[in-house]
Amino acid sequence: GCYKLYEVYDLREEKKSDNSCLGSYAKDIYETEDKPSKIIEYEGFYFYVNGEEIELLAYNGDDKTITTPESYKGNKYKIANYAFYGSGATNIVISEGATSIGEHAFFNRQSLQSVTLPNTITSIGMNAFYQCSALKEITIPSSVTSIGSEAFGVCNSLSSVKILGEIPPTLEGENTFLTDGYLKIYVPYKYLNDYKNNEFWRQYSDIDIIMSDTSSFEVEGITYVLDKLTKEVWVSKRKDDKKYTGEVTIP
Repeated sequence: GCYKLYEVYDLREEKKSDNSCLGSYAKDIYETEDKPSKIIEYEGFYFYVNGEEIELLAYNGDDKTITTPESYKGNKYKIANYAFYGSGATNIVISEGATSIGEHAFFNRQSLQSVTLPNTITSIGMNAFYQCSALKEITIPSSVTSIGSEAFGVCNSLSSVKILGEIPPTLEGENTFLTDGYLKIYVPYKYLNDYKNNEFWRQYSDIDIIMSDTSSFEVEGITYVLDKLTKEVWVSKRKDDKKYTGEVTIP
């Protein structure tokens, strides 16, 4: 399909109502050559800029390690659908200029080994990392409120997912995380039960793969719990753990 088709200059004298890919994918269809393009190259990437609508469309290079721009001329932007489809990058850092990851953004990127998401991303689209077979771990920042269907589907090397949010993100469909191996989903210690009892996340708690990464230690008769995910220390009181805000030396 014409997944990355955004603009078409249709200069035909006779035009058909059914434009196939033109109508299905293109955001803009121009009938004269004097219309300026809304696709602009900036800091090694292509952006689609239409007023306040700004999307990162693609990377214009062949580097294996990529870091997206901090902003587009001071403005936030979205990672477009299929933005990195066809990219051979192995390591990608999404900077804080990005606010969302589009559908199929990293679709079938079998060379992708690591991706870093900023705490400005609020949503991850359907099939965003589908079939990224070399991706072994991912950290979902606390800013993410929704994750699309099969966003991490057929990521067969994926073994560790770390979710930083206190409130479980909404899962828009089934099989958000799908792998051949044993998957561990780490969530904040204090909110472990919230995830296990959540209507969306219950599908994973049923097979007991949601957990917290903690260690316990005792100082002067008081038991503390260290949440390795959030770096927080809690005073353990069996029924009701309370967050510890003082200083303690971890043995």
